[in-house]
Amino acid sequence: MKKNSTFVSTVVIIIALGLILTYGSFFTNLNSSNNQPAQNNSQTTENDNEILQPEITPIDKSKDESAPIAKTNTYSYQGEEGKTAMQILKEKYTVETKSFDFGEMVQSINAVAAEENKNYWAFKVNGVLSMQGADAYQTQPTDEISWELTPLE
Repeated sequence: MKKNSTFVSTVVIIIALGLILTYGSFFTNLNSSNNQPAQNNSQTTENDNEILQPEITPIDKSKDESAPIAKTNTYSYQGEEGKTAMQILKEKYTVETKSFDFGEMVQSINAVAAEENKNYWAFKVNGVLSMQGADAYQTQPTDEISWELTPLE
């Protein structure tokens, strides 16, 4: 019985990943056909070991006590020789992940969490949704790695 349960779980995960990857590549192609440049909201520093924080615009709460705190839904960084995309992500940001049989899945970056059945953190290399997991993808210095909180539809 446990074998069937494991097999069914694996099949469901593979189908879900296929749908996510198909969805992401569809919108990547749609965005590139519109010739719209990608927006980069992250900051970079000269110290690669420093944890980067997104640029946040201060809000004058004296005018509105219910004003939300600004958070970004996109994080980017350069690849590095000999490191995976996941290693660099964890060095630069505060990251929560969940382990699956197929690898690690990002749950939140800098306290911005993906909501189950609503959105996910899409991992892109040079603007294209990666077909390989971030914990397996060996980056190159020429790679522009980005993570975008992407809605499921």
